[in-house]
Amino acid sequence: MKRALVFLVLGPAVAAFIGCAFLPSGLVAIVLFLFTLAVSVFAASVDGLARDLPISVKAPLAAIVGATVAGSLAGALLGLFVPLAVTPIAFGGALCMSVCSLLSHDYARSPSIRGTSSSASAGP
Repeated sequence: MKRALVFLVLGPAVAAFIGCAFLPSGLVAIVLFLFTLAVSVFAASVDGLARDLPISVKAPLAAIVGATVAGSLAGALLGLFVPLAVTPIAFGGALCMSVCSLLSHDYARSPSIRGTSSSASAGP
């Protein structure tokens, strides 16, 4: 439930708020919210499938998915297949989805980064 709330509500809302800060318009906020919602669906799915991975792997994975989906969707919808035009949109998708992955991660249940537990280090 926490993952869905962060990815599908908080992520698009933050993107819309940041977009309105640069271009103060209600239409910009609505478009950015809907665009980021579509990107969040894919990123949340991948993040949910990778829930047993450490956060050091999950956050970059969510960033890659966010950049890929945002760049592809922007290129397809706007006809902007010029890399310089799609790069800021892809960067925004990567940043937003990696932050959502960090916020939705269950740190209490996550595996350790080194792969060792405290009981394995105890000697005989």
